[in-house]
Amino acid sequence: MQIPFSICAISPSLGKIRKKAINQDYNALNDYSIAVSILVGDFSLLLTGDIQDQMLQYLLDELVKEVPIPNILKIPHHGSKYSLGITSLFEEEPSFDIAITTAKSSSKLPKQEALDHYRTYSKHLYKINSGAPDLAIWGVEVDILHATITQIVNNNYVAV
Repeated sequence: MQIPFSICAISPSLGKIRKKAINQDYNALNDYSIAVSILVGDFSLLLTGDIQDQMLQYLLDELVKEVPIPNILKIPHHGSKYSLGITSLFEEEPSFDIAITTAKSSSKLPKQEALDHYRTYSKHLYKINSGAPDLAIWGVEVDILHATITQIVNNNYVAV
């Protein structure tokens, strides 16, 4: 039996990024972020990194159409107010099984506006648990060899 498997990297137009690099414009490093779509059988996830709405306009339409609506969406840019546009990339209104966000304490992210937005598209919504032990500012470091996924989620994320 063969199971479909693919990994697709999605990034803003090479021309836009190349121009910024040639001009040594590194003020907005998030503009260099890519998203990764992973498909295994009928399960998919979309890891969006720090992609912000302003760069979504530079994604190639034909590339975006290849990306399935994911079962699990990592909310872009720690759930900032500039993270809402990713849902517009899909040809039909998306419905995610799970949307999950990291946090950035120094910027007070995720924002409630983003959590509310993704709640409308998701069956389950999670964010970093600020009371978790050994919490990293940018995300959660986990040891999957010594814990189950359920233990990791219970220790590091809370339902929103």
